[in-house]
Amino acid sequence: MKTKTYGRTVALACLGLTLGLAPNLAADDGIVAAGTRAVKSLNGVWDVCPIEGLEFSYPPPGEGWSQEQVPAQDGHTPTIKSIPYMMVHGADPLKTGNFSEKDGMATWFRHRFQLPDKLPAGKRVVLHFGGMAYRSETWLNGKKLGTSYQCALPIDYDVTDAVKSGQNELLVGLTGLQGIMDLKNKTMLTPAYGANAGIRDGVELRFVPELHVEDIFVKTSVNNRKLEAVVGIANSGGATRKVQASLTVFDPDGVPVCAVEGAAAVSKPGETAEMVLAKSWLAERLWSPSDPAIYTAKVELKSGGQVVDCREQTFGYREFEIRGRDFYLNGVRTVLFRNSLLTSLGTPAAAANGFAEVRNSVDNPYNCIRLHLGFNNRHLLDAADRVGMMTIPEASWNHINKFPSAKRDLWLPNTLAYFRGWIKENRNRPSVIMWSLANETYWDHRDPAELAIAKEILALVREMDPTRPQQGDGEVSWNGMLPTTNIHYPEGTAGTVRLDFPNAGLVVPNDLHWLKTEGLNKSWRAEFAWDRPLMLGEYWHHGGDILATSSYMGDTAFDWEKWRLQKVADPSYSPDNRYIETLQKATDWYRKMGVACLNPWAGDRKLFMKAVDVRPLDFHPNFQGGQTGARKVIVFNDSFQNYDNLHLQCDLKMADITVWQDEIKTHAPKGTHREVEVPVACPVVSQPTEATLTVRLRYWRGGGWRELSRYDETVY
Repeated sequence: MKTKTYGRTVALACLGLTLGLAPNLAADDGIVAAGTRAVKSLNGVWDVCPIEGLEFSYPPPGEGWSQEQVPAQDGHTPTIKSIPYMMVHGADPLKTGNFSEKDGMATWFRHRFQLPDKLPAGKRVVLHFGGMAYRSETWLNGKKLGTSYQCALPIDYDVTDAVKSGQNELLVGLTGLQGIMDLKNKTMLTPAYGANAGIRDGVELRFVPELHVEDIFVKTSVNNRKLEAVVGIANSGGATRKVQASLTVFDPDGVPVCAVEGAAAVSKPGETAEMVLAKSWLAERLWSPSDPAIYTAKVELKSGGQVVDCREQTFGYREFEIRGRDFYLNGVRTVLFRNSLLTSLGTPAAAANGFAEVRNSVDNPYNCIRLHLGFNNRHLLDAADRVGMMTIPEASWNHINKFPSAKRDLWLPNTLAYFRGWIKENRNRPSVIMWSLANETYWDHRDPAELAIAKEILALVREMDPTRPQQGDGEVSWNGMLPTTNIHYPEGTAGTVRLDFPNAGLVVPNDLHWLKTEGLNKSWRAEFAWDRPLMLGEYWHHGGDILATSSYMGDTAFDWEKWRLQKVADPSYSPDNRYIETLQKATDWYRKMGVACLNPWAGDRKLFMKAVDVRPLDFHPNFQGGQTGARKVIVFNDSFQNYDNLHLQCDLKMADITVWQDEIKTHAPKGTHREVEVPVACPVVSQPTEATLTVRLRYWRGGGWRELSRYDETVY
């Protein structure tokens, strides 16, 4: 049998259908029925038996079995030895041509379960694995279901002809990472990042009608005030059927707010056809970080006047788009304050961890998370949908030294199948605003064979989801093919002042101002014209020798006792850390220039990535006594809120005595920033005197003034 990957079923029950056990299914069989469908969990204690080598010989050994919980709590089976995840440390088998491990590379999994004497008529039975890795071979009751290389996706098998009443035996052979390596050709065979060896997510039997809703893709357009549901209708029976589908949308409180009746159609046996249900309609609540409203689309499928299947799909009504060099969410210019997370795929433990991490990150200071290197944890994505965190899932496919273009015939078919399943699984999530197709894979490469692969992947992603833009982290723009430009660590080579001096490091603030709105920009492994949204996917992890660092850290770079106890880039830095001070200045300048996404790689982001903030743009500390000096500041409002009576409260203090103060009205609607010049009237002094300039950003609310942000600086 052929294996097929499906999107995850969001709900088994349908609103409006009578709940209860389907005919011939008893509660003590462990089968839970709802409406037209039913499910039996196969989670629990399984038998496991490690083998030598990587090849499975059926039947499995009669001895050497122990027991293990499925799914594994941490997503990894202890009977398979782990090897370095990215193979960047230790011996890389693709380079050495052999495996250093001689055992612990593969394991049998076995589970026996009971089914009732009489199975329900007119139902197909699907064996669903939420996720297992790496190469898998599956048997049910002695019949081989197939071999799968899709270790980063759910895997489904139609087992209608293999299951039986009474006792059933399910066998799965799983390899370690070695099972998806071709040593002879020095290539990986399939995307694998994010997965650990083992059965990492739930296993279940799904009983579905022969004529059923296979998939729902809900598309929303705020600009066009339109809802469109693309419904996949599968006929796994033996006869042609007349069908009609209807759509009902329920708001977050469960109230029906929109309905669409589809036209009658013909469904042929063995085929899956698409039906589009569309209507001009704009939801009352648009999904956003400030209001993560979740709607539910219910599709009923009728044949012969009877409801034969029903399926629900949650979604958010929202539109994320590109306009020129900016991102817009629901018509509001949106700067992405992004974090990058590595959270393993699909483990139960990650359900709590993922939710907590997302909850704690919202506006603190992040509004976006990149799921780095294929770690597309569904529990984390569930949390992001519901708490309002925008996400950028990243593909499990990365690094050309693991996927050489000369061997594309060996790995590209599996990779395209992965991209198809990955997009389908996650394209209804409102939190997903963009797809990241790779990380530091093609970079500045311009090889035609590599770009041909990139073009093929991009075309498939756009076919599967025409509603979202795409990026590649550190990939620049794939020679202009991507609608975004994403670069990593531009501070490594950007800037010109340092080039005029031997052994010079970054000269601040001059070298921070390398970015130009017109002409060609050059930075580390990147040349680009700024004609689309610019994303700093990773920046400011500045290395180099201590002399280069001293150009912006001064003598503090040589404080060995200090850095013996504290890393320069550690978030718990002390206030006099010039490294973080420079990172703050760089971030302010990038925001001022209009960079669309910021993802710094060091420091406490809560201090320098506030959505609403006031920051200085001038860095000269000296003023002339008896004269009015000028200080240029910038007010950022990268939030989804407007503020009444926004103004700056400014004062200058000498020895805790206020010698000057002023209030300056300003206006910064949501999604904008404004530059303001502050005139600082300095008193006459008899000698050089230190003072503190404070600028507060305040607004009026509830009968009083509230402070949004402030900064203090020492002036002379």
